[in-house]
Amino acid sequence: MIRFTTLASLAALLVASPALAQEAIFPRGVEEIQIDSPASVVGVTATAGGGAEGFIEDAATGFTQVGGAWNLRLTFLSRFIVSPELAYIGSVQDVDALGLTGNPSLLSNGGEANLRVNILPGVFQPYVFGGVGYRNYQIVNEDSNTSAIADEDNIGIVPVGGGFTVRLDNFLLDARGTFRWAFDDEMLSLGPDDGLGMSTWSAELRAGVEI
Repeated sequence: MIRFTTLASLAALLVASPALAQEAIFPRGVEEIQIDSPASVVGVTATAGGGAEGFIEDAATGFTQVGGAWNLRLTFLSRFIVSPELAYIGSVQDVDALGLTGNPSLLSNGGEANLRVNILPGVFQPYVFGGVGYRNYQIVNEDSNTSAIADEDNIGIVPVGGGFTVRLDNFLLDARGTFRWAFDDEMLSLGPDDGLGMSTWSAELRAGVEI
């Protein structure tokens, strides 16, 4: 009888111990803290937004004004230290040059691929990045063009910069600054093989989601 009572007491203690341990770790009224993770586990983000963009070299800024920029961006492995990015980029700037008539603008469309290095994990995530890309520039809305600016040009770009992402559940706010060094750029030319540099700066704000 004594042996049966002892076994019953041990069984009751084993059944009750998980509940007692849970209550000891998380007192009543205090919820267990959960670390959020995206549905994809590794993190995939899609963002869209825009900002301002302008040329850097004096010769190019003499023909153009600071204009608007926009982009659509996909980032993969956003919860890892290194994240690859793919983006569509575009911009438009007013142009003022002797021999260019009408209401001309300089329109660009292109794409770039970057590697982003995330400095911190979590809600606030600063980062730096670098990559390579392509851009098409063309003059639009002009009546005639007898200026030193070609109607169209395809150039290569090397984007580098930094920014930060703020996570609000699966909603993202992202701000970044980018310098794009241009090569094989011959659109703004005063003579043969005398291209005026078309490297640019941009400041952008984007919003999106992480899955």
